[in-house]
Amino acid sequence: MAWKSSEEFWNTTSSTSFNFDDDFEPSSSSNYIGDLKANYNSSSIVNYNFEGTGAQTLLPIESLLTKRNLDAVLDDVRITYQTPTPSAQETIIKMFLGMPYSLSVYRSLSQKLELLDEAIASDDGNIILAVLLFLKKTLELPELYNHLSKRKVAFRHYCNYLMEALLVQELSNLLLCGLNVMVYVYYTGLEKEMSKDKVHLKLLRYFLDYTAMMSNEKRTMFTDYKNFTAWQIENKVSSDTITEELAALCKSQWENSSDGNSCGKQITEFRALHNLNDFQYEWVIINALCAFKMWKRLKYLFIKPNWLTKRNIIKSVINPQLFITVLHKHNAPISVLEEFLSCIVDTDVSLFLAKKLLCHAFVINFYASQRDRMAIHMYKSEIPRESEYYNYAERILVSDKRWKN
Repeated sequence: MAWKSSEEFWNTTSSTSFNFDDDFEPSSSSNYIGDLKANYNSSSIVNYNFEGTGAQTLLPIESLLTKRNLDAVLDDVRITYQTPTPSAQETIIKMFLGMPYSLSVYRSLSQKLELLDEAIASDDGNIILAVLLFLKKTLELPELYNHLSKRKVAFRHYCNYLMEALLVQELSNLLLCGLNVMVYVYYTGLEKEMSKDKVHLKLLRYFLDYTAMMSNEKRTMFTDYKNFTAWQIENKVSSDTITEELAALCKSQWENSSDGNSCGKQITEFRALHNLNDFQYEWVIINALCAFKMWKRLKYLFIKPNWLTKRNIIKSVINPQLFITVLHKHNAPISVLEEFLSCIVDTDVSLFLAKKLLCHAFVINFYASQRDRMAIHMYKSEIPRESEYYNYAERILVSDKRWKN
């Protein structure tokens, strides 16, 4: 077929050219759009048959691929786009380098414990504390305490955090869980209103049924608790825990004892009967004395002279920082706090605690003993102007002491 010239092409009737000068009627546009919609609704694009091309009608995908196979393909696609959980080691490295990281991706208990172990291996206190605070938000506290008791480094870091935050009640629970396995018996689901006779009977039955399956540690735990309930029945008392019973015993002994300083024979026997270690025993004694405002007896029992250094020291297995924090939590008088602060051997620790607990006179006297006038000037700015301690600092500054600066 011969090609037509361009002039012949446009003059033939088989093709129609478009002329911009042609009249355009806006009123017909709505009819035109309506026709398009009607045509679109009356036919499907998929089923459109291209005339003259011989194209076949498109088939639905179900006729080519079963639904089961299609689901498998889609699952593969979804798995491909899922973000994998980074290893605990990768996250710890990011934390160490100060890079962005997320701890919320670790959801299972095994993942969280692996993260904690990697944090401990890093030997970085900030990383360990960050992971511990994450676990605190995502685990039940008894569960967290149980795992911390098996990891001494994490246990120590968390104790220090609670001390710094003055969370004494939580610290008390943590220490009891970590150092005394009997605390887990108190979560066995026994009803609080149940009489001690029924509790004792239930423990006896449980012990007889499961003693062969218990480890030595668990057997000792239930035996001790069984003996404790038997002692309560014999003495007609009903405290929930050994610590509560010891505190109540201390109160009755101290209030009725003519000797205002000794702990009493019955208290000593109670401690020996229930195998309380030094920390548990002193922890209960300190809290009981503070709760009963027996400051004189507290000082007598725990402040002892050191013949080597010729100064008084805190005679306790409890860390001095924790010891004084407990006193502050019980609203001990400033004079009592300052007396115990002066017994701390490490002056940096005593000065830090004094500032934190607002023992202003102790801080001023310490700087005065060091003849550090500039330090008193700087610390004076932290004291309210209307307070007696501000005036006390002023009097120290104008004294005839020989200052080093």
